[in-house]
Amino acid sequence: MAKTDAVARPTAFEEPSGRLPTAPNVPASFLLVQFWRDIFGKEVQSAATYSYLWMADQMGHVALGIILQFALTFVLQYFFGLWDALASGLALLGISGVVSFWEYRAYSVAAADADKGIFPLDRTLLRDNAVIAAAYMIFGVLAGYAFHLTGWWGAVIFLVAMALSIYYAPYWLRQKIIWQKAALPYLSRLADVKSQVEKPAATAIQDLVDSHPGTPPWRQIVLAGPVGSGRTPLLTGLGTDLAFKGFKVRYIPFDSLLEINDQYRPDKPLPPIGAWGPKNIFYWPWFEAQVVLIDNVSQVVGAGITARPNSDLGTTLNQGLSLIREDLCNRHSVWVFGLEDPDDEAACAARLDEYATNVRAFCKGAEPPIVVKLGAATERME
Repeated sequence: MAKTDAVARPTAFEEPSGRLPTAPNVPASFLLVQFWRDIFGKEVQSAATYSYLWMADQMGHVALGIILQFALTFVLQYFFGLWDALASGLALLGISGVVSFWEYRAYSVAAADADKGIFPLDRTLLRDNAVIAAAYMIFGVLAGYAFHLTGWWGAVIFLVAMALSIYYAPYWLRQKIIWQKAALPYLSRLADVKSQVEKPAATAIQDLVDSHPGTPPWRQIVLAGPVGSGRTPLLTGLGTDLAFKGFKVRYIPFDSLLEINDQYRPDKPLPPIGAWGPKNIFYWPWFEAQVVLIDNVSQVVGAGITARPNSDLGTTLNQGLSLIREDLCNRHSVWVFGLEDPDDEAACAARLDEYATNVRAFCKGAEPPIVVKLGAATERME
């Protein structure tokens, strides 16, 4: 496949191979494809991917490390009279120490802030992020230090620094690629969620994240709350945490599923894919995702009930999604609803029970859905 073809259309890796949930095993060859997409024809009309942003960040760290190394070496030489070898060596040690402390402080502050939330922070991932950020700046400092050495030692150290920067990139690029193919509206974390979530529901969600959500038994989650209660941050945080743990997640609006069902043809081996997304990303096919996040269910259902007073959620699901029922329910799914009049506890409880009952009946769930009711609109985060 020509390089321009890899940019213009999905690769063989991205084409659907079946309708069962599969893990996002991103091959090394695809990392090069995504790299080419990220750098080819870059213009203001092309949305920057997270894989591109990550590479740009790390190359910025390397460049900053080189600049700081030269700047501090210059200061030590011309203002303190140190010879070149000593000055560059002290600059290497000093900048590496300061950078490491800076990232440690950033990690500590973020961890302390996340401890105030209802969901635990993935400290390992946050720590590894801090370590890799410091490492790339140190790689730049090493490269700058190498320029001050004479003979082949300088070339060796420079090549080692560059080799390390390439060696550690694939893991993080895979993480970003898996996330951006989920089609989530933005990057978030469960630990940042400030919504009012009851403890049993939060525990059930965290247990799902910490278990292996790519295998049965499949569970459904009913997520409901009024406008401003934090439905989208919670949904996005759940999707982000799962994607960063290496699971194939797909965010899709409910009305898109209704259109997909209308376009389904039984004589075709696969359901319609729906939106592929930007040409430099190409989202996961929703029917191969291990977890499907279905947003804006109640808006569509409410409009349908208004137009057809005898309709209800169960009717909408059974009629509107009948042809793709097995595909939707043969994986974990999250269904997002709004709640009108959140102050009426009795009405909200009845509505939630209706949502959970209908979703369970539609998916023929062995266990009732995990019901997450969000409280009133959250305060603006400081």
